[in-house]
Parts: sequence; C-alpha cells; structure tokens
Amino acid sequence: MNILYLVPLLIVAGLAVGASVFFFQDNMTGYLSSAGTDYKKEVHSSIVNETKCPASCDDNNPCTFDWCNQTSNYKCSHTAINGTSKECWGNSDVCVTNVCISGKCTKVTSNNCCGNKICESNESCSSCEEDCGECPPTIAPTEQKPVQIATQQQSQSNQALVPDASTENQSNATSNQTSNVANQTNETATLNHIIINEFITRGPNGTYDEFTELYNPTNNNIDITGWKLQYKSATGDTWQSKVGSGLAGTIKSKSFFLLASKGYSLNTVPDYLHSANWGFADTGGHVRIIDSNGTVIDKVGWGNANEPEGSVALTPEEDKSLERKSLTDTDDNSIDFISSVPSPTSSK
Repeated sequence: MNILYLVPLLIVAGLAVGASVFFFQDNMTGYLSSAGTDYKKEVHSSIVNETKCPASCDDNNPCTFDWCNQTSNYKCSHTAINGTSKECWGNSDVCVTNVCISGKCTKVTSNNCCGNKICESNESCSSCEEDCGECPPTIAPTEQKPVQIATQQQSQSNQALVPDASTENQSNATSNQTSNVANQTNETATLNHIIINEFITRGPNGTYDEFTELYNPTNNNIDITGWKLQYKSATGDTWQSKVGSGLAGTIKSKSFFLLASKGYSLNTVPDYLHSANWGFADTGGHVRIIDSNGTVIDKVGWGNANEPEGSVALTPEEDKSLERKSLTDTDDNSIDFISSVPSPTSSK
C-alpha cells in the first residue's frame, strides 16, 4: 500500500483518542459527600487525576446531602433531608426526638408521653407512676383518734366536785362550759363530710417534710376514689393536685387517712406517699380536698392566704402543725385550727 494513503488515517485516529480523553476528563470527575457521616467519596477519571470540584463541600449541617459534579457545574450543592440522619438523632429527654425537617435538625415532642412530669388525661397512677404518682393502697379501718372534748369534760367534772367558798360561782361557770362543750359535741356528731384534721408545712427534715391528715367523722364509710388533695399559694389563682390523678379506696367511719409528701420523715406510716415534694409555704397558703366531681369538701387557709374558709388560721409555729380543735368545723379556719405538736394518724 502507498504510504501516502496511511497519513490521513493516522491523523483521524489521533483526533479520536484526544476527544475521548477530553470526554472522560469533563464528565467523570466529581465529588460526593453525605453530611453527618464519616465517609466521603471522590470519583476521578482513570485518565485525569485532578477534579474541578472543591476539596470538600461539607457544610456541617447533618440535615443536608452535600454534593458536587458536572450537574452542579462543579460547584458545591446542598440538598435538604427530611427524616432521619446519623448525626441528627436521639435526645436525652424521653419524650423528645430529633429528626430532619426541611434541612434542619428539629426537636419533636411526643404528646401523651409517660415521663414528661405531667399527669395527662390518658394517664393514671397505674399506667404512669412517674407522672401521676404512686397509687394509694386500699384503706383499712382504724380506731378513732382521742379528741380533746373528753379531756375537757373530765376536767370540768373534777372541778365541779371541789368545794370552796365560791362553789356556787364555779358551779355556774362549769355549767356554762359544759353547755358549750355539749354544743361542740353535737356539731361534731352532725358533720356529714370528710375533714382536713391536721397538716404540717415543714417537719424535722425541713421544708418538704409534710403531711395532711384526713378524718371521716360520719357513721358511714366514704369512697374517695378520684378525690384529690390540692394546694394553692397564698395569693395564687391555680390549684395544684398533690396526689397525681387522684386517690382510690374508702375511708371507714370514724377513721383517719394520712397523706405525705416525698420528704416525709415521721414515724407514722402514711396511707398515701406521694412521689414528689409538695412545697406548702410556711407563711401562708391553702389546702383543700375535692371529690371526683370537683366539689370542694373541705378547705383551710393560713397565714396571708387570700381565700380561706371564714378567716385565716394563724401561721403555724416552728416545728408545729395546724390541728383542728375537737373535730369541729364552723367553716371559719381561725376558730377551727390551732398550732399543735405534730401527731399524724393513719389507718394502719
């Protein structure tokens, strides 16, 4: 073959190889990275070892996919992620999780979640003790706590037997006192509801060493299922439950029921021990019991309380409780309660 015919063929072959090299260089170089992971992948052509993309496109956002190639004109691009990502995941709060939403790592709170310290409508002490507190045990009957009336009557009777120069005057005074005690006894006998009999705002262990003693003065057992012990600050507007979602069981006739906060330390074993502290203020506040319908059964306000029954009871003395006098309920806290040595009584 004439060598002159080969020259054009060699020229065409050289041009084809050059075009192929240019094609691979222009189309097979690039950079991909997935933010929030520990791996990066660079794709180079087997012919050309350098890339037109930046050394890194990582924007340190765990909710974007970072990439670069010919499609992006060799510029860094960041695509938003919706859903989960390795570095946007989990949360120390049991009721919160992290997810990617439109390229942002977002905290999402779960509703009706056991563990958020709120006793919600779908929760109870049996389904979520952490939020609603421990369920109270069934109440057993107990003997009646001795009251001051008997002591007063005995004392007055003894005084009436002592003769002296003023026997007639003493006799008249004793008669009047006995009449007053009889009236108190009749009032106690006609009480038809559970009463708050004694409570303390702080005990030997300090501010949160608290208890509230209830008493059933009636001749019937009373079901307290769904009842609540509530507290309101001296000038506040909001009543807060101190027994979670409510009590359960029955208080027997002429029996006591003792509720205590987490910090309670006295020897009497309570019928209900709450899983948190109450925080009754020493200087003033309110405590009440309501039934399952929200009806107020009994209420006490002390110190600088703005919503007592009648007038406020005095601020309790140091290391003393406020105790109802002779189990009477005149609907006047200043008359019904006195400062007393703590003597909590339970059904146990």
